[in-house]
Amino acid sequence: MLSRIEPQSLSFNPDGESIAIGGSKGSIGIWQWQNTNAALNIFEGKEQHTGAINSLSFSPGGSRLLSASSDGSIKLWSVSYHLLATLQGHTAEVSSAVFQPLGDDSIDFKKLKIVSASADRTIRIWNQENIPNLLMGHQGKVWNVEFSPSGRQIASADSDGTVRLWDADKGTEIKSFDPGLKIDSQDPKKLIHRFNVFDVSFSPDGRLLAAALEDGTVKIWNHPGAKSANNSSTKVLVNPRKDLKNDPYVPVLAIAFRPQPRSTENLFDAPQSQLQSIATGSLDGSIKLWTENGKLIREFRDSGKNAHKESTWGLSFSPNGKTLASASSDATIKIWDVESGRLRQTLRGHRSEVLGVSFSPNGQLLASAGEDNKVMIWTFDGQIIGVNPYIIDAHEQAVRRVSFDSRSQVLASASDDDSIKLWSVNKETRGDLLKTLLGHSDQVLSVSFEPTFKEGKLGSIEKIASASADQTVRVWKAETESDLDKLADRGCEWVKDYLETNQSSLEKNDQSGLEGTNRSSLEKDDLKLCP
Repeated sequence: MLSRIEPQSLSFNPDGESIAIGGSKGSIGIWQWQNTNAALNIFEGKEQHTGAINSLSFSPGGSRLLSASSDGSIKLWSVSYHLLATLQGHTAEVSSAVFQPLGDDSIDFKKLKIVSASADRTIRIWNQENIPNLLMGHQGKVWNVEFSPSGRQIASADSDGTVRLWDADKGTEIKSFDPGLKIDSQDPKKLIHRFNVFDVSFSPDGRLLAAALEDGTVKIWNHPGAKSANNSSTKVLVNPRKDLKNDPYVPVLAIAFRPQPRSTENLFDAPQSQLQSIATGSLDGSIKLWTENGKLIREFRDSGKNAHKESTWGLSFSPNGKTLASASSDATIKIWDVESGRLRQTLRGHRSEVLGVSFSPNGQLLASAGEDNKVMIWTFDGQIIGVNPYIIDAHEQAVRRVSFDSRSQVLASASDDDSIKLWSVNKETRGDLLKTLLGHSDQVLSVSFEPTFKEGKLGSIEKIASASADQTVRVWKAETESDLDKLADRGCEWVKDYLETNQSSLEKNDQSGLEGTNRSSLEKDDLKLCP
Protein backbone atom coordinates (compact mmCIF):
# COMPACT_ATOMS: atom_id res chain seq x y z
CA MET A 1 0.00 0.00 0.00
CA LEU A 2 2.80 2.42 0.88
CA SER A 3 4.50 1.69 -2.42
CA ARG A 4 1.30 2.65 -4.23
CA ILE A 5 1.32 6.04 -2.47
CA GLU A 6 5.02 6.66 -3.31
CA PRO A 7 5.67 8.60 -0.06
CA GLN A 8 6.95 12.15 -0.28
CA SER A 9 5.66 13.86 2.91
CA LEU A 10 4.19 12.84 6.25
CA SER A 11 2.59 14.19 9.42
CA PHE A 12 1.70 12.67 12.79
CA ASN A 13 -1.82 13.08 14.13
CA PRO A 14 -1.78 14.91 17.50
CA ASP A 15 -3.61 11.92 18.99
CA GLY A 16 -0.42 9.90 18.54
CA GLU A 17 -2.36 7.02 17.03
CA SER A 18 -2.15 7.67 13.29
CA ILE A 19 0.09 9.07 10.59
CA ALA A 20 -0.71 10.70 7.23
CA ILE A 21 1.54 10.10 4.22
CA GLY A 22 1.38 12.10 1.00
CA GLY A 23 2.52 10.71 -2.31
CA SER A 24 4.41 11.98 -5.31
CA LYS A 25 1.36 11.58 -7.55
CA GLY A 26 -1.17 13.36 -5.35
CA SER A 27 -2.74 10.61 -3.25
CA ILE A 28 -2.81 10.59 0.56
CA GLY A 29 -3.11 7.71 3.01
CA ILE A 30 -3.78 7.60 6.76
CA TRP A 31 -2.50 4.65 8.77
CA GLN A 32 -2.46 3.53 12.36
CA TRP A 33 1.03 4.24 13.65
CA GLN A 34 1.47 0.72 14.99
CA ASN A 35 0.03 -1.01 11.93
CA THR A 36 0.85 0.30 8.46
CA ASN A 37 -0.51 -2.80 6.74
CA ALA A 38 -4.11 -1.58 6.82
CA ALA A 39 -4.94 2.01 5.87
CA LEU A 40 -7.61 3.87 7.85
CA ASN A 41 -8.42 6.02 4.85
CA ILE A 42 -7.07 6.69 1.35
CA PHE A 43 -7.75 9.96 -0.48
CA GLU A 44 -7.39 9.33 -4.19
CA GLY A 45 -9.30 9.41 -7.45
CA LYS A 46 -11.24 12.52 -8.52
CA GLU A 47 -10.69 14.24 -5.17
CA GLN A 48 -6.91 13.89 -5.02
CA HIS A 49 -4.27 16.44 -5.98
CA THR A 50 -2.88 16.30 -9.50
CA GLY A 51 0.67 16.96 -8.28
CA ALA A 52 3.00 15.80 -5.53
CA ILE A 53 2.08 16.37 -1.88
CA ASN A 54 4.65 18.81 -0.49
CA SER A 55 3.34 19.01 3.06
CA LEU A 56 0.66 17.65 5.38
CA SER A 57 -0.67 19.19 8.59
CA PHE A 58 -3.30 17.94 11.05
CA SER A 59 -5.64 20.32 12.87
CA PRO A 60 -5.04 20.61 16.65
CA GLY A 61 -7.81 18.10 17.38
CA GLY A 62 -6.69 15.72 14.65
CA SER A 63 -10.04 15.59 12.83
CA ARG A 64 -8.95 17.59 9.79
CA LEU A 65 -5.94 17.40 7.50
CA LEU A 66 -4.34 20.01 5.25
CA SER A 67 -2.39 19.05 2.16
CA ALA A 68 -0.25 21.40 0.05
CA SER A 69 0.65 20.35 -3.46
CA SER A 70 2.81 21.13 -6.43
CA ASP A 71 -0.44 21.53 -8.40
CA GLY A 72 -0.82 24.97 -6.75
CA SER A 73 -3.73 24.05 -4.50
CA ILE A 74 -4.41 23.31 -0.83
CA LYS A 75 -7.00 20.74 0.18
CA LEU A 76 -8.81 20.42 3.49
CA TRP A 77 -9.87 16.89 4.38
CA SER A 78 -12.08 15.32 7.02
CA VAL A 79 -9.85 12.55 8.35
CA SER A 80 -12.81 10.17 8.76
CA TYR A 81 -14.58 11.00 5.50
CA HIS A 82 -13.29 12.86 2.46
CA LEU A 83 -12.59 16.22 0.87
CA LEU A 84 -14.10 19.26 2.55
CA ALA A 85 -12.70 22.07 0.40
CA THR A 86 -10.11 23.00 -2.20
CA LEU A 87 -8.34 26.30 -1.57
CA GLN A 88 -7.11 27.95 -4.76
CA GLY A 89 -5.37 31.27 -5.22
CA HIS A 90 -1.65 30.57 -5.42
CA THR A 91 -0.18 30.76 -8.92
CA ALA A 92 2.64 28.26 -8.37
CA GLU A 93 3.26 25.14 -6.31
CA VAL A 94 2.35 25.34 -2.61
CA SER A 95 5.28 24.34 -0.43
CA SER A 96 3.50 24.35 2.93
CA ALA A 97 0.12 24.84 4.61
CA VAL A 98 -0.43 24.84 8.37
CA PHE A 99 -3.14 25.54 10.92
CA GLN A 100 -2.81 28.46 13.30
CA PRO A 101 -1.75 27.08 16.75
CA LEU A 102 -4.70 26.57 19.09
CA GLY A 103 -3.16 28.43 22.03
CA ASP A 104 -6.30 28.24 24.18
CA ASP A 105 -8.29 25.02 24.57
CA SER A 106 -11.52 27.02 24.78
CA ILE A 107 -11.12 28.28 21.21
CA ASP A 108 -13.10 26.46 18.53
CA PHE A 109 -10.46 25.12 16.13
CA LYS A 110 -12.78 25.94 13.19
CA LYS A 111 -12.08 29.61 13.93
CA LEU A 112 -8.35 29.10 13.42
CA LYS A 113 -6.82 30.51 10.28
CA ILE A 114 -4.81 28.54 7.73
CA VAL A 115 -1.47 29.89 6.48
CA SER A 116 0.12 28.74 3.22
CA ALA A 117 3.42 29.46 1.49
CA SER A 118 4.06 29.15 -2.23
CA ALA A 119 6.73 29.33 -4.90
CA ASP A 120 4.79 32.32 -6.25
CA ARG A 121 6.61 34.27 -3.47
CA THR A 122 3.47 34.88 -1.42
CA ILE A 123 1.98 33.76 1.86
CA ARG A 124 -1.78 33.51 2.04
CA ILE A 125 -4.00 33.52 5.10
CA TRP A 126 -7.30 31.66 4.78
CA ASN A 127 -10.31 32.11 7.04
CA GLN A 128 -11.46 28.62 7.96
CA GLU A 129 -14.91 29.91 8.90
CA ASN A 130 -15.52 30.58 5.20
CA ILE A 131 -14.85 26.95 4.29
CA PRO A 132 -18.17 25.22 3.56
CA ASN A 133 -20.01 23.06 6.06
CA LEU A 134 -20.39 19.48 4.86
CA LEU A 135 -23.85 17.98 5.44
CA MET A 136 -23.70 14.20 5.25
CA GLY A 137 -26.38 11.55 5.57
CA HIS A 138 -27.86 11.03 2.12
CA GLN A 139 -27.40 7.57 0.62
CA GLY A 140 -28.01 8.60 -2.99
CA LYS A 141 -27.26 11.50 -5.31
CA VAL A 142 -28.76 14.73 -3.96
CA TRP A 143 -31.01 16.12 -6.67
CA ASN A 144 -32.09 19.38 -5.12
CA VAL A 145 -31.53 21.75 -2.21
CA GLU A 146 -33.44 24.82 -1.03
CA PHE A 147 -33.34 27.27 1.88
CA SER A 148 -36.47 27.94 3.90
CA PRO A 149 -37.80 31.52 3.54
CA SER A 150 -36.31 32.43 6.93
CA GLY A 151 -32.90 31.07 5.85
CA ARG A 152 -32.66 29.05 9.06
CA GLN A 153 -33.28 25.64 7.50
CA ILE A 154 -32.27 23.74 4.37
CA ALA A 155 -34.22 20.96 2.68
CA SER A 156 -32.57 18.43 0.37
CA ALA A 157 -33.91 15.56 -1.75
CA ASP A 158 -32.14 12.47 -3.05
CA SER A 159 -32.32 9.48 -5.40
CA ASP A 160 -32.75 7.15 -2.42
CA GLY A 161 -36.27 8.39 -1.76
CA THR A 162 -35.37 10.66 1.14
CA VAL A 163 -35.90 14.31 2.08
CA ARG A 164 -33.73 15.74 4.84
CA LEU A 165 -34.17 18.94 6.81
CA TRP A 166 -31.02 20.63 8.15
CA ASP A 167 -30.13 23.48 10.50
CA ALA A 168 -28.49 25.97 8.13
CA ASP A 169 -26.16 27.43 10.76
CA LYS A 170 -25.10 24.30 12.64
CA GLY A 171 -25.16 21.92 9.68
CA THR A 172 -27.00 19.32 11.78
CA GLU A 173 -29.92 17.22 10.62
CA ILE A 174 -33.29 18.17 12.11
CA LYS A 175 -35.43 15.47 10.57
CA SER A 176 -35.60 13.07 7.64
CA PHE A 177 -38.58 11.86 5.61
CA ASP A 178 -38.91 8.86 3.33
CA PRO A 179 -41.60 9.84 0.80
CA GLY A 180 -39.99 7.76 -1.95
CA LEU A 181 -40.15 4.45 -0.10
CA LYS A 182 -42.83 2.09 -1.39
CA ILE A 183 -43.75 -0.47 1.26
CA ASP A 184 -45.60 -3.75 0.73
CA SER A 185 -49.19 -3.21 1.92
CA GLN A 186 -49.31 -6.80 3.16
CA ASP A 187 -45.95 -6.69 4.88
CA PRO A 188 -45.05 -3.24 6.33
CA LYS A 189 -41.47 -4.40 6.88
CA LYS A 190 -40.93 -5.24 3.21
CA LEU A 191 -39.51 -2.52 0.98
CA ILE A 192 -40.66 -2.81 -2.64
CA HIS A 193 -38.95 0.16 -4.26
CA ARG A 194 -37.24 3.50 -3.67
CA PHE A 195 -38.42 6.33 -5.92
CA ASN A 196 -36.27 9.37 -6.71
CA VAL A 197 -37.21 12.63 -5.02
CA PHE A 198 -36.31 15.13 -7.73
CA ASP A 199 -37.23 18.47 -6.17
CA VAL A 200 -38.13 20.18 -2.89
CA SER A 201 -39.75 23.55 -2.26
CA PHE A 202 -40.85 25.64 0.73
CA SER A 203 -44.03 27.69 0.57
CA PRO A 204 -43.40 31.46 0.70
CA ASP A 205 -44.73 31.65 4.26
CA GLY A 206 -42.49 28.78 5.35
CA ARG A 207 -45.52 26.80 6.54
CA LEU A 208 -45.26 23.96 4.02
CA LEU A 209 -42.55 21.76 2.52
CA ALA A 210 -43.22 19.89 -0.72
CA ALA A 211 -41.36 17.11 -2.51
CA ALA A 212 -41.65 15.99 -6.16
CA LEU A 213 -41.42 12.24 -6.70
CA GLU A 214 -40.62 9.83 -9.48
CA ASP A 215 -43.88 7.94 -8.73
CA GLY A 216 -45.94 10.86 -10.07
CA THR A 217 -46.87 12.38 -6.71
CA VAL A 218 -46.10 15.54 -4.80
CA LYS A 219 -46.07 15.15 -1.04
CA ILE A 220 -46.65 18.16 1.17
CA TRP A 221 -45.94 18.42 4.87
CA ASN A 222 -46.85 21.05 7.42
CA HIS A 223 -43.71 22.88 8.50
CA PRO A 224 -41.58 20.02 9.86
CA GLY A 225 -39.80 21.89 12.64
CA ALA A 226 -38.50 19.87 15.56
CA LYS A 227 -41.48 20.65 17.82
CA SER A 228 -44.22 19.85 15.31
CA ALA A 229 -42.51 17.06 13.37
CA ASN A 230 -44.60 14.29 14.94
CA ASN A 231 -47.81 16.10 14.02
CA SER A 232 -46.88 16.99 10.44
CA SER A 233 -49.42 15.78 7.90
CA THR A 234 -48.84 14.58 4.36
CA LYS A 235 -50.89 15.54 1.32
CA VAL A 236 -50.46 13.87 -2.05
CA LEU A 237 -51.06 15.33 -5.50
CA VAL A 238 -51.45 12.55 -8.01
CA ASN A 239 -50.24 13.02 -11.59
CA PRO A 240 -51.65 9.98 -13.44
CA ARG A 241 -50.48 8.88 -16.87
CA LYS A 242 -53.33 9.07 -19.36
CA ASP A 243 -52.17 5.94 -21.19
CA LEU A 244 -52.57 3.30 -18.49
CA LYS A 245 -51.15 0.61 -20.78
CA ASN A 246 -47.73 1.91 -19.83
CA ASP A 247 -46.48 2.94 -16.40
CA PRO A 248 -49.40 4.20 -14.29
CA TYR A 249 -47.61 7.41 -13.29
CA VAL A 250 -45.69 10.32 -14.76
CA PRO A 251 -42.62 11.35 -12.70
CA VAL A 252 -42.78 14.90 -11.33
CA LEU A 253 -39.42 16.57 -12.00
CA ALA A 254 -39.97 20.16 -10.81
CA ILE A 255 -42.16 22.06 -8.34
CA ALA A 256 -42.49 25.69 -7.28
CA PHE A 257 -44.83 27.43 -4.84
CA ARG A 258 -46.47 30.58 -6.16
CA PRO A 259 -45.39 33.76 -4.33
CA GLN A 260 -48.07 35.85 -2.68
CA PRO A 261 -48.05 39.64 -2.12
CA ARG A 262 -46.77 40.65 1.29
CA SER A 263 -45.24 43.52 3.22
CA THR A 264 -41.51 43.94 2.61
CA GLU A 265 -41.11 44.95 6.25
CA ASN A 266 -42.23 41.53 7.40
CA LEU A 267 -41.32 39.57 4.33
CA PHE A 268 -41.51 35.99 5.50
CA ASP A 269 -43.66 36.12 8.64
CA ALA A 270 -46.91 37.67 7.36
CA PRO A 271 -49.94 35.45 8.13
CA GLN A 272 -51.51 33.91 5.03
CA SER A 273 -55.25 33.40 5.08
CA GLN A 274 -55.50 32.00 1.55
CA LEU A 275 -54.37 28.57 0.46
CA GLN A 276 -50.93 28.25 -1.08
CA SER A 277 -50.72 27.09 -4.69
CA ILE A 278 -47.97 24.99 -6.26
CA ALA A 279 -46.91 24.35 -9.86
CA THR A 280 -45.65 20.96 -11.03
CA GLY A 281 -43.60 20.04 -14.11
CA SER A 282 -43.41 16.46 -15.31
CA LEU A 283 -41.54 14.01 -17.50
CA ASP A 284 -44.22 14.20 -20.21
CA GLY A 285 -43.80 17.99 -20.55
CA SER A 286 -47.00 18.87 -18.68
CA ILE A 287 -47.27 21.76 -16.22
CA LYS A 288 -50.11 22.02 -13.70
CA LEU A 289 -51.14 24.39 -10.91
CA TRP A 290 -52.65 22.96 -7.72
CA THR A 291 -53.91 24.15 -4.38
CA GLU A 292 -51.99 22.88 -1.36
CA ASN A 293 -54.80 20.43 -0.57
CA GLY A 294 -54.54 18.73 -3.96
CA LYS A 295 -57.22 20.45 -6.04
CA LEU A 296 -56.20 21.03 -9.67
CA ILE A 297 -56.55 24.72 -10.58
CA ARG A 298 -55.43 24.61 -14.21
CA GLU A 299 -53.14 22.93 -16.70
CA PHE A 300 -50.85 25.03 -18.87
CA ARG A 301 -51.08 24.11 -22.53
CA ASP A 302 -49.51 25.11 -25.83
CA SER A 303 -51.94 24.78 -28.78
CA GLY A 304 -54.04 22.30 -26.84
CA LYS A 305 -51.12 20.03 -26.08
CA ASN A 306 -48.81 19.69 -23.08
CA ALA A 307 -46.84 22.78 -22.11
CA HIS A 308 -43.65 21.31 -23.58
CA LYS A 309 -42.91 18.62 -26.16
CA GLU A 310 -40.42 17.00 -23.79
CA SER A 311 -39.67 16.88 -20.06
CA THR A 312 -40.18 19.96 -17.89
CA TRP A 313 -37.06 20.24 -15.71
CA GLY A 314 -37.39 23.67 -14.12
CA LEU A 315 -40.06 26.11 -12.91
CA SER A 316 -39.78 29.63 -11.50
CA PHE A 317 -42.43 32.21 -10.61
CA SER A 318 -41.81 35.94 -10.94
CA PRO A 319 -41.69 37.64 -7.52
CA ASN A 320 -45.28 38.94 -7.86
CA GLY A 321 -46.55 35.47 -8.78
CA LYS A 322 -48.15 36.64 -12.04
CA THR A 323 -45.67 34.99 -14.43
CA LEU A 324 -44.32 31.44 -14.59
CA ALA A 325 -41.19 30.40 -16.50
CA SER A 326 -40.57 26.78 -17.46
CA ALA A 327 -37.43 25.02 -18.73
CA SER A 328 -37.55 21.91 -20.86
CA SER A 329 -35.64 19.18 -22.64
CA ASP A 330 -37.14 20.54 -25.86
CA ALA A 331 -34.50 23.34 -25.65
CA THR A 332 -37.07 26.05 -24.96
CA ILE A 333 -38.07 28.31 -22.08
CA LYS A 334 -41.74 29.23 -21.98
CA ILE A 335 -43.32 32.21 -20.25
CA TRP A 336 -46.87 31.76 -18.93
CA ASP A 337 -49.57 34.06 -17.58
CA VAL A 338 -50.49 32.37 -14.30
CA GLU A 339 -54.05 33.69 -13.96
CA SER A 340 -55.19 32.64 -17.44
CA GLY A 341 -52.75 29.83 -18.20
CA ARG A 342 -51.99 31.56 -21.52
CA LEU A 343 -48.59 31.16 -23.17
CA ARG A 344 -46.96 34.59 -23.54
CA GLN A 345 -43.61 33.70 -25.11
CA THR A 346 -41.38 30.88 -26.22
CA LEU A 347 -37.67 31.63 -25.79
CA ARG A 348 -35.05 29.88 -27.89
CA GLY A 349 -31.33 30.26 -27.40
CA HIS A 350 -29.96 27.10 -25.82
CA ARG A 351 -28.84 24.46 -28.31
CA SER A 352 -29.93 21.51 -26.16
CA GLU A 353 -31.92 20.76 -23.02
CA VAL A 354 -32.71 23.63 -20.65
CA LEU A 355 -32.32 22.18 -17.16
CA GLY A 356 -33.03 25.12 -14.86
CA VAL A 357 -34.60 28.56 -14.78
CA SER A 358 -34.80 31.29 -12.13
CA PHE A 359 -36.28 34.80 -11.80
CA SER A 360 -34.21 37.38 -9.92
CA PRO A 361 -35.70 38.67 -6.62
CA ASN A 362 -36.17 42.15 -8.14
CA GLY A 363 -38.12 40.63 -11.03
CA GLN A 364 -35.99 42.27 -13.71
CA LEU A 365 -33.96 39.25 -14.88
CA LEU A 366 -34.48 35.62 -15.77
CA ALA A 367 -31.56 33.17 -15.85
CA SER A 368 -31.50 29.79 -17.57
CA ALA A 369 -29.16 26.80 -17.29
CA GLY A 370 -28.42 24.59 -20.27
CA GLU A 371 -27.00 21.22 -21.15
CA ASP A 372 -24.97 23.19 -23.71
CA ASN A 373 -22.73 24.40 -20.81
CA LYS A 374 -24.18 27.91 -21.06
CA VAL A 375 -25.95 30.29 -18.71
CA MET A 376 -28.25 32.84 -20.32
CA ILE A 377 -29.50 36.01 -18.66
CA TRP A 378 -32.72 37.48 -20.05
CA THR A 379 -34.26 40.86 -19.21
CA PHE A 380 -37.89 41.11 -18.04
CA ASP A 381 -40.14 44.18 -17.91
CA GLY A 382 -42.98 42.50 -16.02
CA GLN A 383 -44.72 41.23 -19.14
CA ILE A 384 -42.21 40.47 -21.90
CA ILE A 385 -38.81 38.77 -21.81
CA GLY A 386 -36.14 40.37 -24.02
CA VAL A 387 -35.27 38.03 -26.88
CA ASN A 388 -31.53 38.78 -26.90
CA PRO A 389 -30.04 37.16 -23.79
CA TYR A 390 -26.60 37.76 -22.38
CA ILE A 391 -24.81 34.45 -22.98
CA ILE A 392 -22.11 33.11 -20.65
CA ASP A 393 -19.92 30.15 -21.63
CA ALA A 394 -20.13 29.15 -18.01
CA HIS A 395 -18.86 25.62 -17.50
CA GLU A 396 -17.02 22.74 -19.11
CA GLN A 397 -20.08 20.48 -18.77
CA ALA A 398 -23.86 20.83 -18.46
CA VAL A 399 -25.27 23.56 -16.18
CA ARG A 400 -27.95 22.09 -13.95
CA ARG A 401 -29.33 24.99 -11.90
CA VAL A 402 -29.03 28.74 -11.40
CA SER A 403 -29.89 30.88 -8.38
CA PHE A 404 -29.81 34.65 -7.72
CA ASP A 405 -28.65 36.28 -4.50
CA SER A 406 -31.09 38.48 -2.57
CA ARG A 407 -29.72 41.68 -4.13
CA SER A 408 -30.14 40.41 -7.69
CA GLN A 409 -26.45 41.22 -8.22
CA VAL A 410 -24.89 37.74 -8.21
CA LEU A 411 -25.91 34.55 -9.98
CA ALA A 412 -24.75 31.09 -8.91
CA SER A 413 -24.55 28.24 -11.43
CA ALA A 414 -24.21 24.52 -10.62
CA SER A 415 -22.63 22.15 -13.11
CA ASP A 416 -21.78 18.58 -14.00
CA ASP A 417 -18.11 19.69 -13.97
CA ASP A 418 -18.29 19.44 -10.13
CA SER A 419 -18.13 23.21 -9.62
CA ILE A 420 -20.28 26.17 -8.64
CA LYS A 421 -19.54 29.55 -10.18
CA LEU A 422 -20.62 33.01 -9.06
CA TRP A 423 -21.28 35.60 -11.77
CA SER A 424 -21.91 39.31 -11.70
CA VAL A 425 -25.28 40.25 -13.20
CA ASN A 426 -24.94 44.01 -12.74
CA LYS A 427 -25.47 45.79 -16.04
CA GLU A 428 -21.91 47.18 -16.16
CA THR A 429 -20.14 43.92 -15.24
CA ARG A 430 -22.66 41.32 -16.38
CA GLY A 431 -21.03 37.98 -17.04
CA ASP A 432 -17.85 38.63 -15.03
CA LEU A 433 -16.74 35.56 -13.08
CA LEU A 434 -16.50 36.48 -9.40
CA LYS A 435 -15.55 33.16 -7.82
CA THR A 436 -15.43 29.41 -8.41
CA LEU A 437 -16.44 27.16 -5.51
CA LEU A 438 -14.69 23.78 -5.55
CA GLY A 439 -15.12 20.90 -3.14
CA HIS A 440 -17.73 18.51 -4.52
CA SER A 441 -16.32 15.34 -6.05
CA ASP A 442 -19.17 14.72 -8.50
CA GLN A 443 -21.87 16.60 -10.45
CA VAL A 444 -23.34 19.61 -8.66
CA LEU A 445 -27.05 19.16 -9.31
CA SER A 446 -28.52 22.13 -7.46
CA VAL A 447 -27.58 25.45 -5.88
CA SER A 448 -29.59 27.85 -3.73
CA PHE A 449 -28.84 31.26 -2.23
CA GLU A 450 -29.97 31.96 1.32
CA PRO A 451 -32.72 34.62 1.59
CA THR A 452 -31.17 37.41 3.69
CA PHE A 453 -34.09 39.78 4.23
CA LYS A 454 -33.88 40.58 7.93
CA GLU A 455 -36.00 43.34 9.41
CA GLY A 456 -36.47 44.75 5.93
CA LYS A 457 -32.72 44.86 5.23
CA LEU A 458 -30.36 42.83 3.09
CA GLY A 459 -27.39 41.05 4.62
CA SER A 460 -23.94 41.39 3.03
CA ILE A 461 -22.86 37.80 3.59
CA GLU A 462 -25.15 35.12 2.22
CA LYS A 463 -24.96 31.38 2.51
CA ILE A 464 -25.07 29.21 -0.59
CA ALA A 465 -26.30 25.61 -0.39
CA SER A 466 -25.29 23.09 -3.03
CA ALA A 467 -26.37 19.51 -3.69
CA SER A 468 -24.30 16.92 -5.48
CA ALA A 469 -24.21 13.43 -6.90
CA ASP A 470 -21.41 12.82 -4.35
CA GLN A 471 -24.25 12.36 -1.81
CA THR A 472 -23.46 15.54 0.12
CA VAL A 473 -24.88 18.99 0.69
CA ARG A 474 -22.44 21.84 1.26
CA VAL A 475 -23.12 25.24 2.76
CA TRP A 476 -20.81 28.04 1.63
CA LYS A 477 -20.44 31.63 2.76
CA ALA A 478 -20.24 34.26 0.03
CA GLU A 479 -19.54 37.97 0.16
CA THR A 480 -22.11 39.76 -1.98
CA GLU A 481 -21.04 43.32 -1.22
CA SER A 482 -20.58 45.27 -4.43
CA ASP A 483 -17.95 47.56 -2.89
CA LEU A 484 -14.76 45.71 -3.77
CA ASP A 485 -12.63 48.37 -2.08
CA LYS A 486 -14.14 47.36 1.26
CA LEU A 487 -13.23 43.74 0.60
CA ALA A 488 -9.65 44.68 -0.34
CA ASP A 489 -9.30 46.80 2.80
CA ARG A 490 -10.51 43.91 4.90
CA GLY A 491 -7.99 41.54 3.31
CA CYS A 492 -5.17 44.00 3.98
CA GLU A 493 -6.25 44.27 7.62
CA TRP A 494 -6.07 40.49 7.98
CA VAL A 495 -2.57 40.31 6.51
CA LYS A 496 -1.26 43.21 8.61
CA ASP A 497 -2.77 41.75 11.76
CA TYR A 498 -1.10 38.42 11.05
CA LEU A 499 2.30 40.05 10.46
CA GLU A 500 2.07 42.09 13.65
CA THR A 501 1.07 39.14 15.85
CA ASN A 502 3.56 36.71 14.28
CA GLN A 503 6.55 38.97 13.72
CA SER A 504 8.85 37.13 16.07
CA SER A 505 8.08 33.69 14.62
CA LEU A 506 8.57 34.94 11.08
CA GLU A 507 11.91 36.50 11.95
CA LYS A 508 13.09 33.28 13.56
CA ASN A 509 12.06 31.19 10.54
CA ASP A 510 10.41 28.63 12.81
CA GLN A 511 9.38 25.13 11.89
CA SER A 512 6.09 26.10 10.22
CA GLY A 513 7.48 25.46 6.76
CA LEU A 514 7.99 29.13 5.90
CA GLU A 515 11.78 29.10 5.67
CA GLY A 516 13.32 32.03 3.92
CA THR A 517 10.34 34.31 4.46
CA ASN A 518 10.55 37.51 6.47
CA ARG A 519 8.40 40.54 7.18
CA SER A 520 10.18 42.82 4.74
CA SER A 521 9.69 40.47 1.80
CA LEU A 522 6.05 40.05 2.72
CA GLU A 523 5.53 43.78 2.84
CA LYS A 524 7.28 44.21 -0.49
CA ASP A 525 5.51 41.44 -2.38
CA ASP A 526 2.08 41.10 -0.76
CA LEU A 527 1.17 44.47 0.70
CA LYS A 528 2.02 46.67 -2.25
CA LEU A 529 -1.72 47.01 -3.02
CA CYS A 530 -2.59 47.88 0.56
CA PRO A 531 -2.69 51.45 1.89
